Amino acid sequence: MQNKNILVVFTVLLAFATLYTLSFNWVASGFETTADEYGAYVADSLESAGALGDQTFDEAAAQAAREFLRDSATAEIYPVFGHSYRHVKEQELNLGLDLKGGMSVTLEVSLPDLIVALSDYSDNAEFRGALSDAKALRKSTGDDFVTLFERAWTERAPEVELWRIFHNMENKDLFPAKSSDAEIFDILRAEAQTAIDNTESIIRKRIDQLGVAQPNVQKLQNGRILVELPGIDDRERARKQLKSTANLEFWETYFNDEVIGRLGAANEALAKVQSPELFGENAPADSTLTQDQLRAKNPLFSVFQLELGRRSAVVGYTLASDTNRVNDLLSQPAAREALGSDLRL
Repeated sequence: MQNKNILVVFTVLLAFATLYTLSFNWVASGFETTADEYGAYVADSLESAGALGDQTFDEAAAQAAREFLRDSATAEIYPVFGHSYRHVKEQELNLGLDLKGGMSVTLEVSLPDLIVALSDYSDNAEFRGALSDAKALRKSTGDDFVTLFERAWTERAPEVELWRIFHNMENKDLFPAKSSDAEIFDILRAEAQTAIDNTESIIRKRIDQLGVAQPNVQKLQNGRILVELPGIDDRERARKQLKSTANLEFWETYFNDEVIGRLGAANEALAKVQSPELFGENAPADSTLTQDQLRAKNPLFSVFQLELGRRSAVVGYTLASDTNRVNDLLSQPAAREALGSDLRL
């Protein structure tokens, strides 16, 4: 009888623990529904004002919902316990793609291109032929590409010293002269693994910018990386974020005093779209505005401080935590129109 009572108590405690764990998912889902409703309200307001610009209704709603969640990250949303939205998202169960939906993509590091780059784009016929043979072998075997390249090279050019292909001005320290073929292939494997690891790190950083909770990034064979993003709504934005490449660009810069006026116009344009009741003949005087109303009337300048102390190419400053907020504001149609097509921040 005593054992039965212990079992009942244990079962009840386990049930409470399970419900508490699942409650984080329920609370997060409810708050995100509120964010979606807010996003739809903002998009409807923009559409009514003819200020959607290049965005569709759904894109504007999704952006507003993301901003709402980001701005509310520290807000207490769990009754009694007082947990913030950020804490709730960290504690919720990972439902995965099957239960939560989202997107799954497989990215691949191009190891053939890496090997060509390490050779300083050698046009050696045997080298290029071995690469082509390795690509053909890859279709019928699961071996890694460097192993396939080694096999193809050995069969095609057993008498040629491979170090002569890779020992160039760019990589003479990485591929020492007189290295054996085995040593060269070991170096290629290490470089391939480094490239894969670096790619994984970059992908994780890009996913962090998307704000996805509990993503799954997993290295597979042959330079492939599996990315699962549960609950992602804006799939096109996610694809662009994951597939984007780094480019070195040079831009002619303005001095800050040349663009401050435009930023002021952008700040006012955003405020008129987001809080039209604060403008016009019946608008309250600035001296009577509350702190929240003042922030609403200055949506950009409430998170972005202008550099007014000196003339330079530095326009202003913002907290690291507000960077995405500033970027989102500056990307909105009203702000872009006020800034002009020749200005990019």
